Amino acid sequence: MANDSQSGFFSDYNNLYASGAGRVGYWTRDFTDVLDWQADIARFDLHSTGATVVNPLWSEPRFADAEADDYRINGTVAGLRFTSPDIEGADAALDQTQPSLYTNLLLNSGFENGLTGWATSPGSAVKSGSPAAYEGSNFYSAGNTEDGFAEQTVNLITAGYSAAQLDAGNLDVIFSGRVRTLAENPSDKGILTVRFYNSSNVEIAGTVATVNALNASDRWELVGGRAAIPVGARYAVYRFTADRVNPGSNDAWIDKASLAVVSEAYVPDRGAYGFGTHEPAASTERKIMLRYPDLYTDWEKAEPLTIRWETVNNTTFSAVRIDLLRDTANGPELVTTIAASTPDDGAFVWIPETGGIDYGTYGLRIQVSLVDAPEVIDRAQETFKVPENGKNYWVDDASNSGDEFTPGAVGSNRNTGKLATAPKPNPVNVLRAYTLDAGSVLRVDTGDYPLIDTATISGSTDMGLGLDEGFSITGPLDDSRIARLLPAIPGNRTKALIEINDADFVTIDHLTLANANRGLYVYNNADSFSASYLTAYGHLVDGINIDTNAPFASFSHLTSYDN
Repeated sequence: MANDSQSGFFSDYNNLYASGAGRVGYWTRDFTDVLDWQADIARFDLHSTGATVVNPLWSEPRFADAEADDYRINGTVAGLRFTSPDIEGADAALDQTQPSLYTNLLLNSGFENGLTGWATSPGSAVKSGSPAAYEGSNFYSAGNTEDGFAEQTVNLITAGYSAAQLDAGNLDVIFSGRVRTLAENPSDKGILTVRFYNSSNVEIAGTVATVNALNASDRWELVGGRAAIPVGARYAVYRFTADRVNPGSNDAWIDKASLAVVSEAYVPDRGAYGFGTHEPAASTERKIMLRYPDLYTDWEKAEPLTIRWETVNNTTFSAVRIDLLRDTANGPELVTTIAASTPDDGAFVWIPETGGIDYGTYGLRIQVSLVDAPEVIDRAQETFKVPENGKNYWVDDASNSGDEFTPGAVGSNRNTGKLATAPKPNPVNVLRAYTLDAGSVLRVDTGDYPLIDTATISGSTDMGLGLDEGFSITGPLDDSRIARLLPAIPGNRTKALIEINDADFVTIDHLTLANANRGLYVYNNADSFSASYLTAYGHLVDGINIDTNAPFASFSHLTSYDN
C-alpha cells in the first residue's frame, strides 16, 4: 500500500505467504513476517496467517497443481490444520460473493425503505449522505439519542426451520453489518448483538453474542460474528446499538445488516475457490482449529486472555480438552491440563498463574482436542511467553550501534520487552502490550523509531493503547546518543508523536522528536507532568505544547526549533 493510499484500506482472514525474497506486504516499509505486520500496524490481518521467521513454510498454500494453474486447495490430511492451512480459514461473516446457502433473514436490511421492518429508538432516521451509503442510497442513523438502536426479530420457524432442526444443535447464525463512525476523538461506538428467545418469547440465558466495531471513520467496516442456535430457540433478535460518546449527534451508523442460518459444519475456505457459489460442499470430517493464541504473544502471569477455537462436524457435541505444552529438546511436553472438559463454545478464559505458571516462563503452546476423540487435535504454530515480573521495559531498533541500555540485543516483537537482553522494537508496541503505571520506566535506546501511530497515553480513556499513567519514558542519558521518534511516513505532519491526554504523573526525558504535527502535546487535565532534555524540530505546529497543573514538576533542557 503506497503511503498516499492508506485511507480506507482493510484486510483480514488472508494467507500472506511469501518465500525467498518475497514480502508479506508494504505499509510505510517492507514486512517479511506476518507477526510484525500484525504487531506494528495493529489494524488489520489479525486473523490472517502468513510467512514467519519461526515457521517459513507453515502457511504455504497447498494448491492442487499450481504449475497447471489449478489453484484449488487440497484438503487437510487426518483433519490436521497445518496440512492445509487455508481450509476453513476464511471469515464466515463476509458479505460479498456469498454462496447460495446464505439467505439474509432480515427485512429491509439496507434501509432503502426507511425504517420499515425495524424497531428503533426515538429520533432514529435514515441518512443518504455524509458519508455515502455502503450500498444503495440509505443507511441507519440514531439521530441525537445517547443510546440509539435498530432491532429486528426473526421468527426461525416461519423462516423455514423446523423445531427438530433448531433443537438438533447443528445450526449457527452468522450476523453482520457495515458500520462506520464520524472521525472524532473519542468516536461514537457501534455494537452488534444477537439474542435468542424461546417459543414463549423468553430470552434463553447465556446465549447473547456481542461484537464491538473498531469504529472506523474512513470506510464501512465489516462487523460480524457467529453464534450457535441454542436448544429451544424459536426467535433470533438482531440489534445494532449506537453508543454516543461525544455530545451532540450520535455518529455511529450501519448499512447492509445481515442474519443468516448455516450449518455449524460450514466454515468457508480461503483462496480463489473459497467463499463462493462454486465452493465444494463442507467435509464431513471432524476437525478442531486453534485460533488464538496461534502466533507469539506476551501473556502476563495474572492477565486473563481468551483461548479461542473452532470445530466442524462435532456431531456428538464432544467437550473440548485444553492442554498447556512446553517445547523441549525432545519435543513438546505436557505442563498442565488447563481444562479437562469444557463445552465446545469456542472460547475459554484462562490466567497463567491459576495453572502454576510463574514469571519468565518461555516456550509454551496451547493444544486443543476433542474429549470423545483425542485424535482430533490442533496445536499453536508458535510458542508464547509469560513475561518477567517488574516495571522496567526496554525498546531498541535493529542495531546495536551506540546503544546504552541494550548493547547486546536488538528489538523484536518476539521479545517480552521486560529485559535489557529482550527489547521490543518500538515504544508504541510496549504501550500496546502492557499497562504502565506508577514506578514503571520505559527505556528507549539509541536509534530512529518511525511511529505508524501516535503514542497516545491516557489514564481515563482507552485511545487504542490501554490505560497508562504515573510512569516515565526516557532515552539515553548520554547526550551523544540520540533516540529519535519520527513519523513512519516521511513528510506526514498530520499527527503528533506523543500525546498525553488526561494521564497524571508522567515524565518524559532524553528524547528527540522530529518532523510531525507536534512533537509533544500534553493536555486535558494531564496533571503533574514533567519533562527534561527534549529536542523537538521540524513540526507543522508546536514542537512542545504542555498544559499541565504541576506545581512540583521540573522542566529543563527543552529545545524547540524550526516548528
